[in-house]
Amino acid sequence: LLSDIVKRCLEISEEELPDIPEAMQDRMKAFSDNARDELESTPQYKLLQTMLKGLFGRSEKMGHDKKPAASVKDEFANQTKPKKRSTKGSKTKRAAKAAEKAAKAAAKENPENPLFKLAADIADLPEPAVPEETRKPNPGRCVVKAFADRDIAALTNSKPECCPQCGSEDITVGEAYTESLRDLCVNLKNLASFKQSEHRACRCNNCGHSWEHIEGDLGVLPHRTVSQEAAVTIGTMNAVGLAVHKAIEIFAEQEQLGHETMYRNTNDWVLTYGRLMVTAFDKEWLQSSAAVADESPFIVQQSRGQGPCDLPEDGVLREKDYIGVKTMPFHAEKRVVIFNYLGGRSTEAIASMLDGYTKGTLITDAYAPYTRICAEHPGLFHQNCLAHLRRELMSALNIQGIDDLLFGEETDDEKIDHAVSVVKKRFEEKRGAAFYLCIVLEGLSKVYGYEKAIQPIAGEDRQAYLARLLKQRQTYSAPAMKAIDALISALSEEHTRLENGKYQAKNPGSLIDKAIVYYMNQRENFQTFLSHPEASPDSNAAELAIRAVAVIRKATNFKQSQEYMEGFCIWLSLVETAKAWGIKNRVRWLTEYGEALYRHRANASLALELSEGRNINSKLMGFRKGTEAGFDITPYLPWNYVKRMKALGLEP
Repeated sequence: LLSDIVKRCLEISEEELPDIPEAMQDRMKAFSDNARDELESTPQYKLLQTMLKGLFGRSEKMGHDKKPAASVKDEFANQTKPKKRSTKGSKTKRAAKAAEKAAKAAAKENPENPLFKLAADIADLPEPAVPEETRKPNPGRCVVKAFADRDIAALTNSKPECCPQCGSEDITVGEAYTESLRDLCVNLKNLASFKQSEHRACRCNNCGHSWEHIEGDLGVLPHRTVSQEAAVTIGTMNAVGLAVHKAIEIFAEQEQLGHETMYRNTNDWVLTYGRLMVTAFDKEWLQSSAAVADESPFIVQQSRGQGPCDLPEDGVLREKDYIGVKTMPFHAEKRVVIFNYLGGRSTEAIASMLDGYTKGTLITDAYAPYTRICAEHPGLFHQNCLAHLRRELMSALNIQGIDDLLFGEETDDEKIDHAVSVVKKRFEEKRGAAFYLCIVLEGLSKVYGYEKAIQPIAGEDRQAYLARLLKQRQTYSAPAMKAIDALISALSEEHTRLENGKYQAKNPGSLIDKAIVYYMNQRENFQTFLSHPEASPDSNAAELAIRAVAVIRKATNFKQSQEYMEGFCIWLSLVETAKAWGIKNRVRWLTEYGEALYRHRANASLALELSEGRNINSKLMGFRKGTEAGFDITPYLPWNYVKRMKALGLEP
C-alpha cells in the first residue's frame, strides 16, 4: 500500500497543483486508523511526509495567489490531533478578538444572517471583572527557616597562627563569617539505625481495666522488625514516584532481610492502618454535594499473564488496567482525594468506584459510562468538563496557520484592522467555521473569568459564598453558555448529521466536525453547573490529582500484582489528600496516626485475650480481628490534624 501511494505521489506531482490535495485526500481514505498508526512510526512514512510537504507546500500556503481547491473545506483545521497540547494561548486570544470584531461588523451589515448574530452575541458578552493578583512583597535576604529550626554544631572558632607559605606569625586575620550547609545524615552503607520498644501487659486490680504499656517506637505489627516510620517513609516516597527499590535492596542486604520484607511491611502498614483512614475519606466523599471523577491507565503484569505472579483469580487477561480517582471541587469544605484500582474501564468497574454516590452533581469527562451511571439515578446530575471541551476545540484548530494569515510575523495588534477584514471576508464566503470556534473559545474564557471573579472571603459563611456564586453564574455565565450553545448548534447544521439519536460528523476526517459532534452529543450536560453552585465547571480537581499516576507510570512503568495495586492506591489517596491540605510532613502525620491505632488495637486485643485466660506475662503475638472498632480517628483526619498543628505553632 505504501509503495502504491509513493508511485501515485510521483504521478500526480506532474499534475496541476490545485488537483493535488483532492487527489491525496482520496488516497488517504484507503488507510484505516490502525494501518495509519502503524505506518506513522516507520522511516518510509516519514520519507513520504517529507515528499508530500515538498509537493503540496505551495498550494496549501495561506494567502497563495491561486484559488485553493474547493475540496479543502477546513483549511485552518488541524489535519491530525496534536500529540501535545498547544501553548499558543495569546495567539488564540488575538485571533478570537479579530473574529469577534468581524462578527459584529458582519452582523451589522447583514442582520438577517443567524450565524453573524449568534457570534456577535458572544462578542458582546461583558468582560469579567477579575481581581488583579497582588504579589507578596519580597522580604529580601532572611534566615532560612530550615536552618533556624535546627541545632547546628558549634564551631571551634580557630584562627590561623602563621602564614602557610612562609611560616611568618606576623599576619592579619579578618572577621569571621559562617556558611550553613546541608548534608545527608546517612549514606548507603549505613541506612539502618536500631531502636527498641518495651511492652508490658497491665491490669487494674480495682476496676479491671487492662492495657498494653509501650515505651519507645512501634513496629508495623507486633513482633515485626520494621518500624512504622520506616514503612511510612518508603510508602510515601513510592507514592510520589521515587524509585526506592535500589536503596531497599542495599538495606535488605545489610540487615539480612528477605528481598520482599520491606515491601511486605509497607503493604501491611497501608492495609492495616491506611485503609481505615481512606474509609473515613470515603464517608466524607459520599456526603459531598459535588464529586469529581476520572481514570488513567496503568500496567499490571499479573493482568497480562506476565511476571512471577499467578494468573488473576477471575482468569481475565487485560493489556492495561486502570486506576480511578474520585475527589471534590477545589472549593469543597473537607476535600479528599481517593484512588481506586479499577482493573478494566467498563461501566461496572466505574460504577463500583462510584458505589453509594446517588445524590449530588458528578463532574467528569464525556466518557459514556459516566453518562449511563447518572441516568440510572434521578438524584444524580451530570456536569461535563468544560476544560475537555476547550481542549477538543483547541485540538481541532490550526492556531499557527490562523495567526500567520491574520497577523503574519507581527508580534502586536498593529494589523488588527487587516485581520478583521480577512475574517469578515471568510464569514461572507461561508468559510469561517474555524473562526466561529475561536469566538466560542473566547466565550469559554469569559465563563472562566466570571468564575474567578467570585472568590471566598475570609470568615465568610459557606452558604453565603455559594449564594454569591450562584447569583454570579445566573447573571453572567448563564447568558454566555446560552450564546455558546446557540452558535455551536447553528454550526452543527452544516457540519453534523443525526443518526439513531446521535450526532455524527459529516466529514469524518474533519477535526472541526468532530469537535462540534463532541459538544452536541453532550450539550445538555455542559450547563449543569449553572444551577448547582457547589459544582465546578470542569473536572480539573481530578485531572490534577491523577497526574500522580502519570508521574509514577513514567518512573516505574508497571506494578507486579493486583493485590499490590490496592495498597498502592491507598498510599496515593493518603499522599494526595495530604497535599490538598498542605501537610508537608506526611511521615509525621501518618506515623502519629498509625502508632495511635496500634496502641488501641493492642489494648483491645490484650483485654480480649486476658478475658479468655491468657497469662499476663505472655507476649502479644498479633492483633485480634475487629479490634479497630471504637478507635477515634477524628483527631487524625487531615482538616483536624492541620488545625491542631497550627494551634501548637507547628507546621503541618
